[in-house]
Amino acid sequence: MGESAAARQPVPAPARGSETILLIEDHEQLRELALTVLRSCGYSVLSPDDPQAVRAMVEEVAMTVQLLITDVVMPGMNGREVAQLLLARNPRARVLYMSGYTDNAIAQRGVLDKGTSFLAKPFTPSALSAKVREVLDQ
Repeated sequence: MGESAAARQPVPAPARGSETILLIEDHEQLRELALTVLRSCGYSVLSPDDPQAVRAMVEEVAMTVQLLITDVVMPGMNGREVAQLLLARNPRARVLYMSGYTDNAIAQRGVLDKGTSFLAKPFTPSALSAKVREVLDQ
């Protein structure tokens, strides 16, 4: 018996890179998963585990960061505020927003501008690595 065409399709390798990423996520399990996935793809990932440390970390590492990945809705400082803080110090950085809300719902509420790089939660490790590479390569 032969294999099905789907079974013979090679699984794409995760997108890899060496850039520095700042990950801001207030849910510990999701932050740990994203850290593991991104580091396994070769990225250097910085991520404060204390929401109070976000502002200080952004100010400290802004010039070394190529990509900010941030949740849109967080207690204290929201993702858009984090991005504005980073981009004021490093306008060349890219930003990828994440949320459990759809990108259309967020855009309609005026939280994010249309055309903003967005990844819906929950996401798979391969979706995360592919979206990160896509945003970095823009």
